[in-house]
Amino acid sequence: MNTIVRWNPIAELRALDRAMDELMGTNGAAGLPMDLFETENGYEVRLAAPGLTPEAFEITLHKGVLNVRAEVAHVTPEGARAHVRELRAGKLSRAVRFPVEVNADAVEASLESGVLTIRVPKAEVVQPRKIAISAN
Repeated sequence: MNTIVRWNPIAELRALDRAMDELMGTNGAAGLPMDLFETENGYEVRLAAPGLTPEAFEITLHKGVLNVRAEVAHVTPEGARAHVRELRAGKLSRAVRFPVEVNADAVEASLESGVLTIRVPKAEVVQPRKIAISAN
């Protein structure tokens, strides 16, 4: 007697994702998609955060490492049964280590249209300084 087994590629991908989390030591925290830019005066970090509110985030900067964490819950309409769940849920995190000293007291963060933007200025000691030349 032949048995038909339904293949579920999504379940297999999730199992692979969990195995990679264990291997990498991320404790199930998924990464937030990120763009990172450097200017003369600092850095700008942009993270994709659709549907999240400012209260969902915890942002810290310690010893030159910016950590962004959030937790997202699956929301299921009352009385409904989920057939597909592709929206991220659970713990989300991202860490950025800056190669130069930054000014932790002047960091600014804003959330607009599902994009979290964090501006991290470089410390004054590492910013370029224009040197005037005097004539003798």
